[in-house]
Amino acid sequence: MPTFDLQGTRCQRPEGDADCGTEKPLVKPHIITAQGSRAATPPGLKRDVGRFARLTSLLASDERLVQERAEGIRVGLYRLYGELGSGNSATVRLAVHQLTTERVAVKVLDRAKLDHKKCEMLTEEVASMERLHHPNIIRLYEVVESPRHIHLMMEYAPAGDLERRVSREGPLTEADARSVFSQLLAAVQHMHSKKLVHRDIKAENVFFASRSRVKLGDLGFSRRVSGIGEHLTQFCGSPSYSAPELLSAASYRGDRADLWALGVLLFFSVTGRLPFDGASLAELRRHILAVRYRWPAGVGSEPCRELVAALLQRDPAARPSAAEAGRCRWLNGHPPPAAGRSLSLRAAPVTAQEREARARLRQLGVSETTLESHRRRGCHSPVTGLYRMVLHRVCREEEESGGSGKQLWLRGGDRCKQCTIL
Repeated sequence: MPTFDLQGTRCQRPEGDADCGTEKPLVKPHIITAQGSRAATPPGLKRDVGRFARLTSLLASDERLVQERAEGIRVGLYRLYGELGSGNSATVRLAVHQLTTERVAVKVLDRAKLDHKKCEMLTEEVASMERLHHPNIIRLYEVVESPRHIHLMMEYAPAGDLERRVSREGPLTEADARSVFSQLLAAVQHMHSKKLVHRDIKAENVFFASRSRVKLGDLGFSRRVSGIGEHLTQFCGSPSYSAPELLSAASYRGDRADLWALGVLLFFSVTGRLPFDGASLAELRRHILAVRYRWPAGVGSEPCRELVAALLQRDPAARPSAAEAGRCRWLNGHPPPAAGRSLSLRAAPVTAQEREARARLRQLGVSETTLESHRRRGCHSPVTGLYRMVLHRVCREEEESGGSGKQLWLRGGDRCKQCTIL
């Protein structure tokens, strides 16, 4: 059967497989619990087997669950719900992991719409997300493939995106804008330190995990460069956020284009409108090339305006780097969040969070040996996806409890237990 190889660029158009449909989210999603299911224990499976093995067996043997998988309602260990957004070749849906009850955002790509170029971009997107470990960048948990679709299982940010928030509630206060911008700057600085450029920074790609925590997402146009000063030639991203050199030069530096887009984003956050507009693309292009924008009267402090002016400079070389922008007067006293440590399934756990995550996996029947055996599969392994999800939950619990280490309890049946909430 033809497959899509995320390590290369091969993409063929398969046949068969049912479509996912457009099912609406349910208020109470159906979860296969740890202690039981409507189905009896499959023949040959011990009743005291781990929850992971029991769920895997049920998904393969229970007629109803097999049918739901054929209908595209279930994919791997996830159950899919309603649509969160859509694009030319992909939709984003809400899903629930059936073992952890964790909600995830699923980017669903139709293989039939993936030409060679889009396959290369998908490979680059997955590779970029695999290299990044930062509290302000959307995390990739797992990649699940079916005959007709490819599913990227990603961290879900439930509070919407920046564009929607500003459109509904108006501009951010300068204090809120400073908090948001500081987090985004930290995310971009982390990307650039890994020799990655985003190339599609815009309000629609800034997601709120909570009222004050933001995540930079959608790395579909991201690119790894040989050096941060490497020049690129592909035009991509939203025209309103495009740097002048993308519109006038044969090549551009991706990191400097990212900093320009951050300047546009900051202006939008504090004013509620984009700095450059026009009745046509040609007029928009003229305004960007002339760096022609105007602040509304009484909006934006002098330090804030200074930072925007520094980022929106016609000459790319004159723009500050992400690290330099972080030392500006407006952000003084507001240090950005630190990057996370790259994690390995093979290395012995170093942090308390990793030790806790692995302890919870053992309670599910996933041993250290199993983790090691799935290491080579990377994001294509359901065990790797489970580990990343559990570790992310542990870190989130610690953050929400103020670092006290207090465990948060989940509602619902036997899942309301400390350290066994999965």
